[in-house]
Amino acid sequence: MRQLVLTFLCALLAVVQAKAVIASGDGWTLDNDGTLTVERNIEYDYESSYPWYSRSSSIKKVVFTSSVTSIGNNAFRGCSGLKSVEIPSGVTSIGDYAFAGCSGLESIKVDKGNTRYDNRDNCNAIIETATNTLVAGCKNTVIPSSVTSIGALAFYGCSGLESVEIPSSVTSIGKTAFSGCSGLSSVEIPSSVTSIGKQAFYGCSGLKSVEIPSSVTSIGDGAFYGCSGLKSVEIPSSVTSIGINAFNGCSGLSSVEIPSGVTSIGALAFYGCSGLKSVEIPSGVTSIGYNAFCDCSGLSSVEIPSSVTSIGRAAF
Repeated sequence: MRQLVLTFLCALLAVVQAKAVIASGDGWTLDNDGTLTVERNIEYDYESSYPWYSRSSSIKKVVFTSSVTSIGNNAFRGCSGLKSVEIPSGVTSIGDYAFAGCSGLESIKVDKGNTRYDNRDNCNAIIETATNTLVAGCKNTVIPSSVTSIGALAFYGCSGLESVEIPSSVTSIGKTAFSGCSGLSSVEIPSSVTSIGKQAFYGCSGLKSVEIPSSVTSIGDGAFYGCSGLKSVEIPSSVTSIGINAFNGCSGLSSVEIPSGVTSIGALAFYGCSGLKSVEIPSGVTSIGYNAFCDCSGLSSVEIPSSVTSIGRAAF
């Protein structure tokens, strides 16, 4: 009997030691297995303001209790070790950059009782139900065919994302939607998309090719800024303007043909495209922004059409 009691006590002690709180604060606890439990709304403007920020690398799973209704801006930004998140039914607000930079995030679940958000088809993403907008994704996200918009910051800093299929239901890609997805190697934008937001693919250094459909009329400011691995891009004839910093730092880009419909090339549009050897500027262009082709050290010649009336400082 004594031996049985000792065995039970040892087993109980092992359970206690296995699961223990290593840090806590007002409305939150962090266990030694990496589970962060949040029990109330805690909102700040910057990630460094959150009480668990100093232990962000230890967080592997986030669990919200039923009392939580709001997840603030930058709440878990940069928690690179975070693997899973469960959004309860009561959450009605998710702030900007809430899960930005969570490069290891594999699983996102939303309670079926939530009336504001869902993760239909087990897509591993948070979708705003009323607008069919994907607001937060992870490296294992499969975008459902019912989604019509990829929201701003949706995959921001998701460096673990290697591939993504954008369904034909999507009509817009929000600003910085895939910014910092350095593991993304290729993306095919469907013909349903009419706009590519500012810095949509900013810093996607692993991106080697991209297909821009003829439905797109403008390439937003900084859309492909820092895509150093991009080797080729075909700009469709539907495009009428190339935004500021659109292809800044695309050092792997060797040639680009600007379609005849383009009337303006934004400042710094091709800045630092050191691999660019040739560029064709159509007769419809009236202005070339400052630093548009600055630091294009491989560019040997360029013909400027008579339609151009202004060339910004240090354009070449």
